Parts: sequence; structure tokens; C-alpha cells
Amino acid sequence: MALVDSGHQVSSDDLHERFPDKPSATGAAFGGLFARLARQGRIVERGWVRSRRPEARGRRVVLWGAP
Repeated sequence: MALVDSGHQVSSDDLHERFPDKPSATGAAFGGLFARLARQGRIVERGWVRSRRPEARGRRVVLWGAP
């Protein structure tokens, strides 16, 4: 939240880089985290970018930012 609060945009790729130890379980958990924060009004969708992770095979991920 500190990155978002400081004006930066965040994607699931950023969390995967920070917590690389359990890649198979993190996708759903990160999605749930972003959804919960969005429902609480703490973050909003800012756009889409291509994922930087090779295993994502170029799919797009949401960029989240401060409301």
C-alpha cells in the first residue's frame, strides 16, 4: 500500500517479484487481495500492461493505483 499511497502503480507482477517462493498458490491470492482492496476503495484500476513474467506468456495484467 505504501507504493500506491506514494502515487505509484502496482500490478500482480510486482507482488510475484517480491514473494517468489510460492508461485503456484499466489495468483489467486493476489487476485483476491486486489479485489478486496478495490471493494474497500483503497485502490482503483488504472490500466493494463503486458506481464513481465515469462510464464504469463504475454497476457495482460491490471495496473492498480490510488483512488
